[in-house]
Amino acid sequence: MKNNLFLLLTLFTVPALASNHNNEANKILTQTADKLLSIQTVSYHYERDISYPKENYHSKASAQCYLEFDKEKVSKFQLNSEATFQVYNGTEYFSLDKKAKTYELKEQPDGKAFNSFSYFYNSIPSFRSILYQIIRDDSISKTTRDTVIANKPYHIVSLAMQNKGIDYLGSFRNFTTVMAMYYDIIIDPASSLPYQIIERNSHEKTDITKVTYTDINISPNKPQETSWYYSTYTKEYQPEKKIANKPMIAAGAILPDWQLPVYKGDTLTTLQNSSLKGKVILMEFWIKNCSYCMESFTYLKELQQKFNAANVQIITINAYDSPKEIGFFYNREKPAYKMLYAGQALAKDLGIYSYPQAILVDKSGKVIFAGTFGKDSKTQIEQLITKQL
Repeated sequence: MKNNLFLLLTLFTVPALASNHNNEANKILTQTADKLLSIQTVSYHYERDISYPKENYHSKASAQCYLEFDKEKVSKFQLNSEATFQVYNGTEYFSLDKKAKTYELKEQPDGKAFNSFSYFYNSIPSFRSILYQIIRDDSISKTTRDTVIANKPYHIVSLAMQNKGIDYLGSFRNFTTVMAMYYDIIIDPASSLPYQIIERNSHEKTDITKVTYTDINISPNKPQETSWYYSTYTKEYQPEKKIANKPMIAAGAILPDWQLPVYKGDTLTTLQNSSLKGKVILMEFWIKNCSYCMESFTYLKELQQKFNAANVQIITINAYDSPKEIGFFYNREKPAYKMLYAGQALAKDLGIYSYPQAILVDKSGKVIFAGTFGKDSKTQIEQLITKQL
């Protein structure tokens, strides 16, 4: 009887505790949401640190940010980093490339044009826009605890959401892959402003993205009026020259001759297409910093196992990463197919500018498939290879 009573008490008290914990987290988030929405202008230093160990990807970026708001939306901004100066004045957007001394100009851009801006990732405007949605969403688990950083107390509100994550400017992005996203929002209790956002996921548990805000000023001095217009910079900067991309090689074309180095550790060997005559060739083009390219390793292995025959040759071609970086993936994947590199010139010659892409060539050297490589195209490629055997 005692054991049954304990079980009943556990069943009833644990949800209550969880509910109380969730309410406390919502209370803290509401205070932060109220504070962020009360801000009309803000400046801060943004620093983002990304670490994806399994993909050998590590990146740091920072910028000084100034933003103005109209209700929930960003109405004007200046994002000043070491390499670029990005400005939106409410009518036009321009970006200065400080090294090349060129500028890009877009008149009356759609607000969606800013959704992929690097310095809006897990940013103050993003959380300013989405926090109330998070608070109202009961499917998002919320817990809270306190911590001390550099002798200063902070709240940590932890979020867990299934099959979705926080997008750049305050909306949710949904995932087709079954996965959970985890966020630790570290909040200064004295100001109710965020100090740091730490993002993880259940798919790759070692992946972590950390965004830190410092020098937050909610009453900053406004930038000089002339700084908002691209015409101010035209003496020092020239318009960016757009080079038209070559169209991707199409089915029915004959593949041009090529020769590329093959990764084999310290041994330098090359492969040329003339040595592959009479074979069906699948060429997959990839780069390191590409999540879809990482997924494609699995599909390549499946194709290799299915068509492990002398008259089928699967090769991957890395566009521009260093041999050392390619070695990381070669040692991780241990591919049975050949892994080539220094393929940027060939990729451009074939009209390839995004990754991963695949070209399938029949025994006569004629292209029979050219397009994106991945889950959606794997079956079609399998069928085309089978027809050639």
